[in-house]
Amino acid sequence: MSSSTGSINISPASSWIDKEQNMAMIHLDLNPTPRKIREFGIVSPIMLGLIGLLLVWRFGLSPAWPVSLGAVGVALFILSRVAPACVRPVYQGLVLVGFPIGWVVSHVVMTLFFFAVLTPIALLFRLVGRDVLSRKWEDGCKSYWTEYSRDDSVQRYFRQF
Repeated sequence: MSSSTGSINISPASSWIDKEQNMAMIHLDLNPTPRKIREFGIVSPIMLGLIGLLLVWRFGLSPAWPVSLGAVGVALFILSRVAPACVRPVYQGLVLVGFPIGWVVSHVVMTLFFFAVLTPIALLFRLVGRDVLSRKWEDGCKSYWTEYSRDDSVQRYFRQF
């Protein structure tokens, strides 16, 4: 029983295993639904107008920028309602341009968070001598096994976590 993706359903009793779901961590939506294109059309005039205002306010460009970008946004809005297929290439292009930007920004933010927040906390814990995982080496220790006493009463099953 192979599906269109070439995978084989190894458990016929469990039909939910072989669903047509993309489980990739990163998914570029290059084939958007008409609803997604309409949503893109709604957001376009707002975002393009704000970008135009930002260009005037921050960089001192001509006041024609917000009007021009707003007009492009309104055109995208109208086209997304009337002919969504005409807006699809614009959507796909912005997805392809935005993906590498998002990838770089997210990795830079995660790197900064690691080195600016987690590394100083770890260094502080080392200076203080905190060893939460009990990883400290002890000479002459026969075993590092930690005894665990479990409550086997029936009440425990009602408090699983």
